[in-house]
Amino acid sequence: MLVLRHIERIADHAVYIASAAHYIATGRRLNE
Repeated sequence: MLVLRHIERIADHAVYIASAAHYIATGRRLNE
């Protein structure tokens, strides 16, 4: 199932982006 594999890939990217955004938000909060 190529579609399922594609969805898994999108999910992995979403997790990576979410963790990166959280890291940036936390860093900014500590810098203030």
